[in-house]
Amino acid sequence: TYTAKAGGYIPKKDSFTVEAAAQTITGELEGNSVWDGTLADSLTGAGTEGDPHLIGTGRELAFFAGQINKTPRRDYANAYVKLTADIDLGGVSWTPLGKNSVYAFKGVFDGDGHTIKNLNVDDASLTYFGFFGCLTDATVKNLTVNGGVYCSEPYGLVGGLAGRARGNVVIENCLNLATVSTLALGCEDV
Repeated sequence: TYTAKAGGYIPKKDSFTVEAAAQTITGELEGNSVWDGTLADSLTGAGTEGDPHLIGTGRELAFFAGQINKTPRRDYANAYVKLTADIDLGGVSWTPLGKNSVYAFKGVFDGDGHTIKNLNVDDASLTYFGFFGCLTDATVKNLTVNGGVYCSEPYGLVGGLAGRARGNVVIENCLNLATVSTLALGCEDV
């Protein structure tokens, strides 16, 4: 009996009988359509207008967010991005893409008609709450966001799509279906 596990795949449990001393057993793991909190190793595409980064899984989306939020790789913050599929974040706690004004997203994010499902933003250490934390001179288009955003930070900025938009931000053909709630001061009329 064995269990095979790999990030981004559904664990497989099975058993087999060895009938010869030199026997090779092969199998395939089924891709997990719900994000499990792990990260991809890289993205396809160069991040340019003609060759955008292509994102089709929660692992790829989390990798991209991590490149903007945790590293000095500013080329990702200014990149062109295109979703290739609906992405189910599975209710796993999400750190907003562009978590604050220092690490803001400044590129072009094309959802291509896809949906981010089961968004869960609830980390009390944040200042900006939403799928995007802070957008600066960015474009977001053709995207639907569904899930929940809870702002518990006094004076935090909160929204389903983005907590804050600064500069020349263009948001077109986007839909927020996320439940947005707050106990924070300064977040009236959200």
